[in-house]
Amino acid sequence: LNSPNDLIADSRGNVWFTDPEYGCLQFPSDSCPAGGDAGNALYQLHPPTGHLERMPVSFTRPNGLAFSPDESLLYVVDSG
Repeated sequence: LNSPNDLIADSRGNVWFTDPEYGCLQFPSDSCPAGGDAGNALYQLHPPTGHLERMPVSFTRPNGLAFSPDESLLYVVDSG
């Protein structure tokens, strides 16, 4: 992970969060991914199992998150 940012939990207890490259761009370190793989991804964490899944979508700079009232849609701000 680069610099996990905004997160939101759904009613089933899953945690969704963005992982933009902002932290690694501002504060490069050995913990940043090598080879320019900045990530810029959306993840879902299932706390009971610890399973972390990178969602198969592409973003320039994912940031804010919000669900529709019925949670059928997850909105992701792409601030890139």
